[in-house]
Parts: sequence; structure tokens; C-alpha cells
Amino acid sequence: MKWDTIIRNWPDTWRCKHERLVCSSVNDFMNLLGDYLAGKAPETLVKRANSMVFLHSTLQQLGFFWPLDEPEMYRIIKILHSSGHRTSRLKSILEAITFCRYSFDIVGLHPITVSKRCLGATGGDVASKLNQATPLTVADIRHFHMCLDTGDTWDRVFSGAALFCIYARARWSDFIHGNCIRLDELESSGKVAYADMEVQTHKTMKAAANKFKFLDLVVSGSGIFGDDWVRSWIDALNNIGVDPFSNEPGKTLMPAPAADGTPFKEPWRVMRQVSG
Repeated sequence: MKWDTIIRNWPDTWRCKHERLVCSSVNDFMNLLGDYLAGKAPETLVKRANSMVFLHSTLQQLGFFWPLDEPEMYRIIKILHSSGHRTSRLKSILEAITFCRYSFDIVGLHPITVSKRCLGATGGDVASKLNQATPLTVADIRHFHMCLDTGDTWDRVFSGAALFCIYARARWSDFIHGNCIRLDELESSGKVAYADMEVQTHKTMKAAANKFKFLDLVVSGSGIFGDDWVRSWIDALNNIGVDPFSNEPGKTLMPAPAADGTPFKEPWRVMRQVSG
């Protein structure tokens, strides 16, 4: 729906906008839009859409009209740069325009995507340290293990999900699209040696010569603190009514909690500090 709002501001002569106008219903256009954006990672779609929304809002405030030609785009970038916007914001605008040019085959945007001066104007003058979240320490990870063992049900579910991402070195945006795990147990003790999850929708699923690949996330059953933590996470998931071994389309192993403690079908997405 966010992309539908963006496309509403496009010229009627652009093919995607024209196709939207001739669609008999919003649902028909949603299906068409899904075909245009097929194979794109969900986080990428949101990021590019937010950049386009920011660009359209900025143009409205400055008295410009979309679409822009290359000289106008260069002028906008210089205005934003002089007003104190970070270079990452400027680069994200060009990335969003390039995304639109190739995803929707908009030839009119091509001069902006190849403009050397626009690209140069988005670069930083002086190298600076990235503004990133503080890395997790061993003490932080120990706290997750303790919470998994002694916390309430939803804290245990979240702690287990966080530990899975940490030990698998996985993006949170990839993990939430996994719906089941498999266990590889030690014959002598029955403890979990490894647990793995296949993720169908992930950031790099089309990276290898446009051939689809599952992302296999694997974690060790032994963490840096505690023993057999995967079993504790499985127990917490069972307590909220989520079966971690059933392959159900649309299910996630970190659902958002409802007010009454039951899980929503949608995943919980507010975890940027840990996933970084």
C-alpha cells in the first residue's frame, strides 16, 4: 500500500501508473505490483519506499514537482547536503530512484541513476565513524541465556529468538521468515547438537545468477552459557501455542504478542539494536 501511494504521484504516462489507472480494483493492482516487485527482500522494499516518501515530501516543501530531470536532482541533493542531512540519507534517495528505474522500467529516470555529479554530491567530505549500535558483549548474551531459563513466557520466546540470530549470525529480517526448525541430536545424551532453519524469503535469495536459493540458518545446541538452550526455547514456543517443528506457510517463530498473551500471525519486527 505504501508503494501504491508513491505511484499515485507518478506521471500518467509512466507505464506502471497507467496500468494502475486501468486496473478495475485496488486488489488487482496489488497483484500487479507484487509481480513488479517479485523476488525483492521485504526490508529492501520498505527502505526504498521510505526514501521515495521522503523525497516526495521534500520536493513538496521546496516547491519542486516529481519527476525531476538530472539538473534538478543535483540541485535538490546540494540543498539537502547544505541543510545538514547525512550522506547516508542522500545516498538512499539515489538508491531508491535507481530501484524505481529498474524495477518499474522507467527510462526517464536513467540520467539521474548514471549522473556522476549526483553520485559525487552524496559522498561525505571527510571520513567519519559510522553511527552504529554498540555490539553485544558476552555479558549481554549471558543475560539472554538467563532470561531464557528464568524469565516469563514471552521474554523466554524473545530471548531464544535473539540467541538463534546471534549464533546463526542471521539478519532479524531473514529469521522472522523462517517457520520451523530441525534438530540434530547427540545419540549418547539426546542433547541438541545443532538446530537449523530454512528461510525462503531473505535478502540475498536472488543473488546467485537470479537462481532462487534457500537460506539455511544453523546454530549450535551449546551456547556460551548454559546447556541445551534450544530445548528451553522450544518449550517457551510450545507455551504460547507455536509448534517449532511444523512447516506452516506464513508462520513465524517470533510472532508479535497480543494484549491477552496470545501470538499474532505477524512477526515481531522491533529488533534493530540486536540484529545490528
